[in-house]
Amino acid sequence: MWSEIRMALLFPLAALLCSGCLAQHQASPGESMKSAGAAERRACVANLSVEGSYWAGHTVKSFGEHPNSSQSETLAYLLSKISSIGYLIDSSDREAGLIRASYPLTFGKGGTTSLNAVVSRSQTGVRVDLTFRTDGMATFSIDEVQKEFCSILEGVPEKEIIKPAEPRVSEAPIVGEKPVVVEKPVVVEKPEPLIVQTLKSPSPKSLVVTRKANLRGKASIKSKVIGRLKKGEKLDILGRSGDWFQVKSASGLTGWIFKTLVRTIN
Repeated sequence: MWSEIRMALLFPLAALLCSGCLAQHQASPGESMKSAGAAERRACVANLSVEGSYWAGHTVKSFGEHPNSSQSETLAYLLSKISSIGYLIDSSDREAGLIRASYPLTFGKGGTTSLNAVVSRSQTGVRVDLTFRTDGMATFSIDEVQKEFCSILEGVPEKEIIKPAEPRVSEAPIVGEKPVVVEKPVVVEKPEPLIVQTLKSPSPKSLVVTRKANLRGKASIKSKVIGRLKKGEKLDILGRSGDWFQVKSASGLTGWIFKTLVRTIN
């Protein structure tokens, strides 16, 4: 009978101890990292940390840097994403960049888990910090939490960066391995036509009297005669007014003579 009583007392204690061992095994970061070791070491995995114990509860954290994201768009995305995976949004503060959510547990001791998301601005974009907490004596899978963290952090929308088009470098077309030299047509520039200007002959400097003529004081037929000129006499031209030349004779006499009475010589 005593043996039956001892067995009845030991079974609940053994069950409780085994339950604690199972929870500690599932929450052990070393075991979860081994299972994640085969997976790619993404930022959400590399930044993962686990603290606490089965009796006191666990805290799992991770973060991601998103240089091309804005705080407002990231908060809107997190509200939608966290709700879509089953969490209840308890509160959100857009100015502080904070979201608080919870999820009721239906196994282990029961209770709830909490998930907090903080979006902070950085020099180039935003940083998203995720914190998952459980009550004491609550069982959970770190692998599942890790998957949820990666799903959330890797889905943060980023702005598309448009790179400027690189300048195109023109190259000679290649046939086989030898470049083909494309000869450019030679453009022969036509010389501009030579414009020859017909220059007027210089004004004559001298005259010769063709017949006997009068030398007058002014350029007028009515002007007073101031001298007589012989045929063949040379005159120096001093000026001209219409059909009259102002001349100077060899004797030094100055006056005017009509053009029909002389001819020009150079």
